[in-house]
Amino acid sequence: MLIPRDFDNLALKDAETVNYYFSRIMEILNQSKSYREVVSDRKVLEEILKSLPQKFEHVVTVIEEMKDLAEISIHEMMGSLEVHEKRVNKYATWWRENFKRS
Repeated sequence: MLIPRDFDNLALKDAETVNYYFSRIMEILNQSKSYREVVSDRKVLEEILKSLPQKFEHVVTVIEEMKDLAEISIHEMMGSLEVHEKRVNKYATWWRENFKRS
């Protein structure tokens, strides 16, 4: 089966955007479909949550606690993670601009 092996090697890298990360995920899913391997959205979502780095830990916890993974789509998850990424980047930019050393 394609998915477990590919997800074992799949992790959001430090310099990678959530959008690019999800494009890699969709590529894996498209490959699995071409091999007629069926993977449930829930399984994909579980693998995504396991593969996220520490900076997403509190978002992962909220998603796991508040949402039924059987009722959330991959695209909804992507949207939630992109919103978090934008907020973190906005704060980091503000921090650098207001507290940079002269």
